[in-house]
Amino acid sequence: MIVFEGNIPVAAYAMEWRPCARFPDYEVSEFGDIRRRTANYNRPIGYRLRGFPSRDGYWMYAITAPGEDHNSSVMAYRLVAEAFLGPPPFEGAEVAHRSGSHVSAYWKDLRWTTRKSNHADLKIHGTSLTGVKNGRAKLTDEQAFECRYEYRKLRKKGLGYNYGGFKLLKEKYGIGGTTLRLLGDGHTWTHLPIDERPL
Repeated sequence: MIVFEGNIPVAAYAMEWRPCARFPDYEVSEFGDIRRRTANYNRPIGYRLRGFPSRDGYWMYAITAPGEDHNSSVMAYRLVAEAFLGPPPFEGAEVAHRSGSHVSAYWKDLRWTTRKSNHADLKIHGTSLTGVKNGRAKLTDEQAFECRYEYRKLRKKGLGYNYGGFKLLKEKYGIGGTTLRLLGDGHTWTHLPIDERPL
């Protein structure tokens, strides 16, 4: 956007740019734009990369690290956090969005936090990709609820592995063994209500 001071055009707002620590040939803006800091054989200094949305709706870029011959897909918000908030303060630190927006990568909307705290934020914002919100989910909430009940029932009666009960259950719901076990044991679909029906 251009505004005028007298008859002189000036930028209405100049974005701040900082180098990408892991990708020194690039710099990131405070809003998550990426541009080249150095020229290569077909891209001049200042060339802006085109990003793309991830499966979960976050903005990403394909960037080549020094010494690599292939691109790495990197979340825009992660690059912003590393440049404007500093390196991760502890091992396993995640970037949380204060606003709950998947689209925003503005540095003031971001903070470093633990995985537990980040997942709690997702639930508060209603953006947690649990159950049917997960693009890879094969079950509805109702199907997952019933599948878990049937799994627990088979386990209690000892009819799971030895008598082919789990195999029939996998075929019935079209899921794999690991998916069934994680669902049945309560490690996934944790948002479902407690099933108080007798087994």
